[in-house]
Amino acid sequence: MNGKIKYEFSEKPWRHSSSGGWYFVSLPKEMSKEIRSVLKSEEEG
Repeated sequence: MNGKIKYEFSEKPWRHSSSGGWYFVSLPKEMSKEIRSVLKSEEEG
């Protein structure tokens, strides 16, 4: 791996209902699975 991975997708952000108003974007499921499998060794906590 050359240190750079690029993923592109388009999705609308959604706001979490808790106080503070955090916004998120949900990744497509297949993309999420691929990212997790490729970068599993980089996970923390």
